[in-house]
Amino acid sequence: MSALLRQRAVRCAASVMGASGVALLARPRQVVGLVAPDEAEPWLAVVRLLGGRLVVQHALVALRPSRRRVVGGVVVDAVHALSMVPAAALWPGHRRLATVSGAVGAVSAALGLALAPPRP
Repeated sequence: MSALLRQRAVRCAASVMGASGVALLARPRQVVGLVAPDEAEPWLAVVRLLGGRLVVQHALVALRPSRRRVVGGVVVDAVHALSMVPAAALWPGHRRLATVSGAVGAVSAALGLALAPPRP
């Protein structure tokens, strides 16, 4: 993959993830209702915090998709995905939300690894 195509792919992926963060910030109740309509509503402040993290993280990557920023985002997404495993176990009333959130983080991390610019 050419450097320009890789950069565009990274920006596209970061834009999609950033847009999901905007949705979590702007409409947390609606997003939660779509993902897990039968589960108890979580603290919306936590949902908004996650949305804000996604917006900031992926805006930084989209603005300057350097290897360092992409790999940093991969680490953040992987840590988030791993943190959702005990969250799903500790709060069974939010198991689906934690599972979906963790899965999205894992996919984002894997995509970031696949698209990360090569080492110089």
